[in-house]
Amino acid sequence: NTTNFIQRTLDNFANFLSLISLAAILIAGIGISNTVIAYINQNYNAIAVQKSLGLNTRIIQGILGYQIFFITLVICVMAFFLSSLVPGMVNTLLPTGLNFSLSSASNFFIFIKITSVALIAITIFLLPALNSIQQLSANSLFRNTYEFVSFRFSLKTIIFIIILVLLLISIFTLGSSLWFYNVIFLVGFLLAISLFYFVFKLFNYFFAKLTFIQGLNLLLAKRNITSPSSIGPLILTTLGIGISLLLTILTIAGSFQNLIQKSVDAKAPDFFFIGIDQTLKQDFQDYFMSADPLSDLVVVPIATAKIQLINNVDPRTYIDRQNPSYWVIQEERRISWVDEPASNNPIVEGQWWEDNPSDQMYISFDHDAAQDLGIQINDKITLSIYGREITGIVKNFRDVDYADFTINFAMLLNTNYAQAIPHEYLATVKLSEQNNFQEYELLKRFPNISSIKIASYAKKINQLLNQVNIAVIALAAIIIFIGLLVISSAILVQGKNKIYQNLVFKILGLNKIQIIKTSLLEFIILFSNTIILTLLISFTASYLVVQYIFNIEWHLDLLNIFLVYLLTGIFTMALIVLDTYKNLSPKVYPIIRNN
Repeated sequence: NTTNFIQRTLDNFANFLSLISLAAILIAGIGISNTVIAYINQNYNAIAVQKSLGLNTRIIQGILGYQIFFITLVICVMAFFLSSLVPGMVNTLLPTGLNFSLSSASNFFIFIKITSVALIAITIFLLPALNSIQQLSANSLFRNTYEFVSFRFSLKTIIFIIILVLLLISIFTLGSSLWFYNVIFLVGFLLAISLFYFVFKLFNYFFAKLTFIQGLNLLLAKRNITSPSSIGPLILTTLGIGISLLLTILTIAGSFQNLIQKSVDAKAPDFFFIGIDQTLKQDFQDYFMSADPLSDLVVVPIATAKIQLINNVDPRTYIDRQNPSYWVIQEERRISWVDEPASNNPIVEGQWWEDNPSDQMYISFDHDAAQDLGIQINDKITLSIYGREITGIVKNFRDVDYADFTINFAMLLNTNYAQAIPHEYLATVKLSEQNNFQEYELLKRFPNISSIKIASYAKKINQLLNQVNIAVIALAAIIIFIGLLVISSAILVQGKNKIYQNLVFKILGLNKIQIIKTSLLEFIILFSNTIILTLLISFTASYLVVQYIFNIEWHLDLLNIFLVYLLTGIFTMALIVLDTYKNLSPKVYPIIRNN
């Protein structure tokens, strides 16, 4: 029965979707705030003219804010209607043998919820950007000066942002079973922003005191970074948050892919054979070895048992039916015994028995089931085996994955004691050549044995999991694309400030190559400061999500991490070169004359 596994996989995918959507909205908010800052700096004179004509700051802020809100609302409406088409598209990809399909769950409540979350998230990041307009004045037109604006926080703005964050958390987590983890994610995201900002300030403090730095380009890069008007905090925070989210999502996606690839893989047997009598075991094995000598045949003993007591108490009196492992105590279960635990059932707590007595029953228990049922090492479990109650001691816990279709038991007994229990045998086989196997001939030879062909079930489930895997990769690619847009917005923020900076460099006699080299050195210094912190944040966040939300194994792919840093660095430096080269085109003297 793979229902639980498929349900768990789809639940994990739904949780992954929720995390993706939240991450996408937050990093989009960062990108929008950067773009607004870039827009204000590019239109510095136009805004100053508006103020000189009598428009106050609130009106100018309102005009810009209403435009952004209107565009966001239009996009939300379009997304809502497009989302109704998604279930039909997914249904065409689902294997027909699974006998289920998706139906559209779009309704007005979902539209209101998502639109509200988007508008609130954008407002949180938009407020400091819009407040920067207060730094502009009409007098700057008459003084023929230009000042680069940056995010501006006031006590009123901070209080309003805190209220919006609480409102965002309340709306986003409304009706979610994972509300607690969503709250942690949002709070952690805001703390990460503050952390990157203060790390830059700390770095600036020590970097400014360095006196051994040599070389004109490096000195100019140091001057730009440590300048009071530097946009370093903005670039470092944007890069840091963007890379942290990219690494977190990719690590989660990699862990999810690892689960899918390991769940039903090439190790899944082709057949199960049930009801092998003790007198037929050797004949059955000999038949297979002669029919397919290269096949992988596994034969284990099985008996029937029911958990009656745990520490002399009936577990059905205190364990609720909603407990995910209630199935272990509900009815009779199959038990077995082996000399050593299988490689796919490793011991995670306790020790495999060494003394293996014949007069005392030892029990090896499924670790997850034990956690659900509150069973500890050395607890006593009373089993009813063919009507006889026997008490055994729990010696160890195994990590049992029932989804791989191999032989797995919630309980294993020590062999010396269990061999005296009346039993039959269960077998699985992985064929070397399926086309040459004659199932009918086998059943004709052993009519009392029942066979179950697993390959067809495994194939259908693999089809579903592979399609989910493709969806996970596609979603991770979307986040990467959004992250690159956010990083691009950080470069755009430099905007008009770069033109004036390059003007000063030209007056000092620097050529184009030297100016571009200075910009790249400035980025490399800032980028190198993000590496350790982004690794720490992304590893911590992905581990908590994978372990406590998805309940799967955390998988780390160092190659993907290296590629993220490499490609992000190359992409950003290419943007810096293009942006710097573009801002080198204006002539020096027209800018000096303010033409």
